[in-house]
Amino acid sequence: MIRRNVRSGRLVYSSDPEELARKAQVIFLAEDSAEGLEELVLRIAGAAGRFQVLSIVTPVRVGSTTKIERMLHAKGLKSLLVCQPMFFTNGCAVEDFNWPDRILLGRLRAKPLPP
Repeated sequence: MIRRNVRSGRLVYSSDPEELARKAQVIFLAEDSAEGLEELVLRIAGAAGRFQVLSIVTPVRVGSTTKIERMLHAKGLKSLLVCQPMFFTNGCAVEDFNWPDRILLGRLRAKPLPP
């Protein structure tokens, strides 16, 4: 599945976040841990220079998304932040994605965050 979508150009991997940010409309941030995630989100949103969707797939602590949203707002960055934590088993990411044992749902904030 991954190979097919990479070949078709629907799925792209990059070790250069800035280059990826300039090309992609939606970026899924899947890190091994949440350490350094805030800086990565700011780096990507800043490099994009336009609106894009940043989906945090890494499980983070409660309140992390709000904190990062405030940081984006303070810097005048217009990316939409979505928190979509997925709990993967090592070596089973595709299976866990296709057949999750739980699904977490949230809602979008109706009003912008105050500074």
